[in-house]
Amino acid sequence: MCAWRMKNPGTIVLLGALPVDHSVFNHVAAEFGWTVQSAATLAELSALQNLAVVLFSPRHMALPWEQALQSVLEAAPRALPILCHTFAETVDWPRAANAGAFHSLLLPFAVREVRQSLGFAWSARLGSAAILKPRYPRLRRIIGRQSRAVQAQLLAPPA
Repeated sequence: MCAWRMKNPGTIVLLGALPVDHSVFNHVAAEFGWTVQSAATLAELSALQNLAVVLFSPRHMALPWEQALQSVLEAAPRALPILCHTFAETVDWPRAANAGAFHSLLLPFAVREVRQSLGFAWSARLGSAAILKPRYPRLRRIIGRQSRAVQAQLLAPPA
């Protein structure tokens, strides 16, 4: 593992039936030192530990985006939620960000966009102010908590 990767960095969760090539997605996640798990339901999501990012599609959850996002935030309050949608689906991004969405990705996934989005999430978890300065209060609180937790992990003496 490269020195720039975090120790015990967390897990990316694919919620529901997202159309994903798991081998490609696992490879991209591994570039950031993350593992990938799937959760079929919100109950499965809430049972998982050490979550970094949750990718979800309101359409695959059969919910409006506002309700889907709120459900993800309740099930995984420390994870960064990434809203996945098709080009044809309308998402009011300022409202979504204000409600707590970290980022969005178009379906079907393009590898370079997934890599970029995960890079943003990785930077946010490190607390890089140069990369991310969220102006939305809820997102700022989530990232602040995660930054402090990750910094504590990085500064902790090896076991």
